[in-house]
Amino acid sequence: MFKKLFFIILLLGLMLGACTPKAKPVEVAQTEKSLKDLQNGKPFRFITNGLEHPVIRTMILGFVEACEKYEVECAVMGAGGFEDSDYIRLVEQSIAQGASGIIASTYSPFRPTEAIAIKQGIPVVGFHTPMKEGEFPGLLAWVATDVTEYGKATADAIAEKTSCGSPVAITQNTFNDTENEASRSFTEEYKLKCPDAEVLAPELEGGDQAAAIAKAGAILTAHPDIKAAYGTTGGSPTTWAKALEQAGRKPGEVVVVGMDYTRPNLDLVKQGWVYAVVGQPIYEETYKAVEVLIANMKGEKVDFNNSYPSPIITITDVDKYYGYADRVDAAVQEGVFDLP
Repeated sequence: MFKKLFFIILLLGLMLGACTPKAKPVEVAQTEKSLKDLQNGKPFRFITNGLEHPVIRTMILGFVEACEKYEVECAVMGAGGFEDSDYIRLVEQSIAQGASGIIASTYSPFRPTEAIAIKQGIPVVGFHTPMKEGEFPGLLAWVATDVTEYGKATADAIAEKTSCGSPVAITQNTFNDTENEASRSFTEEYKLKCPDAEVLAPELEGGDQAAAIAKAGAILTAHPDIKAAYGTTGGSPTTWAKALEQAGRKPGEVVVVGMDYTRPNLDLVKQGWVYAVVGQPIYEETYKAVEVLIANMKGEKVDFNNSYPSPIITITDVDKYYGYADRVDAAVQEGVFDLP
């Protein structure tokens, strides 16, 4: 009897134990690494030249404000002027000093040096120049606009404004991948729209303002019947406005379209010297490039192609673009562009 009772009690104990929920193991919370931790002391580096240029400053602003928002370590590697040798030197310095990511122009002369960074495992994001898959092996992504499309859109705008006026002049800062394509697509589209029109071969205005104005003045002297001018660089609005003023022309007499929503350019649109500027996404490109580097650093998939539109900005909608210029001016006062 005693043995039977013992077994009954044991059996009940086993049954109750089986029904009792087991205590869950204590989970040790894992501290999520910050973005700066992931960078491991190596900043994102934005490489640029032409530090005094308002377009370049707008690009730097996009980079700096994105870095501030996402609380990542960043460094601007900058030089004055537009010499290829200076740009290549800055790429080399960025590699030597270490980087968790590089944002750089992918113009042809710069790619061999940038390829060294890629081989060393540094992610490189190109900006301001669209790229095709496989064109630059190892490039993580690019952020830019459709150069061919804005070249065509500019041609359409000038053709409509001048009723297929001719001749039309074209000036560039340098002969580079982006500006060459802008001029090519503009010329092709203008001749398609206006078969009898004459589009002059592109000429260099360069980055020095006085020399650029003199160049435009020489074109005006050689072709006094010019109806329009298209400048493919951010200094072109000033170049053509000042050249026309010095030549005794009146605002609007020659239809000028230039590039970029900097304050001097927006002011010239308001004053009537410039008909329109192409709103290249100069701020958005560098801002997005930082976001691409962050996503890649976190192990997320990123798109290789990142394209933004470039609206033709006329007097109708010029006011809304002054916000960028205001922030650039504030950054100047804060010393953002005072690099060592």
